Amino acid sequence: VMSTRGISKKAEELIGSVTAEVLDSCRVPVFTVPEKYDMNRDFTLHRILMFCGLDSYDIDGLEKMIADMNAQLGEKSAEVDRLRERLAQMGVEVESLSQEVAVRSAEVENLSGEKIELQNQLNTVYYIVGPEKELRDAQIINKQGFIGRTLTVGRTGNLDSFTAADSRLLSEIPVGQKRASVVTSHPEDSYQLVTAGDKVVEKLVITDPVRFWETSKVLIISYK
Repeated sequence: VMSTRGISKKAEELIGSVTAEVLDSCRVPVFTVPEKYDMNRDFTLHRILMFCGLDSYDIDGLEKMIADMNAQLGEKSAEVDRLRERLAQMGVEVESLSQEVAVRSAEVENLSGEKIELQNQLNTVYYIVGPEKELRDAQIINKQGFIGRTLTVGRTGNLDSFTAADSRLLSEIPVGQKRASVVTSHPEDSYQLVTAGDKVVEKLVITDPVRFWETSKVLIISYK
């Protein structure tokens, strides 16, 4: 901001020699204010005068700059369009991947369910505790031989009378009868018949579940 009054005090000078020299050489806008000008009372936008020395070269330069800026603007607009298109494609890809993940998750869930079901089937065992006569009548057990006949497992495959259990959880089976015996074949050191003082077999305790059930998934305990 500079005053239009020159230091030479010449009345014919319009803006002053120093201000004129600054306006001629300065490359930034210069705002000049007349001497004794009341900015609060007289200032309006319509009363501002701009000195410029633009020639055809300057106009050509401005037009070139405007053209370059328009070209850059067009390139940026095209880039924005490409980015929007890419984002749209990515949205489709994400949706497709989400659907594929959902399908795979369902397959894994189904396989996990099948695995659990197979494990349950592999670990399902059956046992029954009953009087010898009833077990024979139901053909669950048989007697073989003439003298000192032994009890054997019947050939019937009906397990409706048996109790199903999980071998991983089954550790003991209540009996509560005298003269009880295990008919099915199991390693003798894999279980124990717990007997009370009155010779009543209270229960069968499985001490080694893996070995106990490896030869037979069926347990038959009979008593007289």
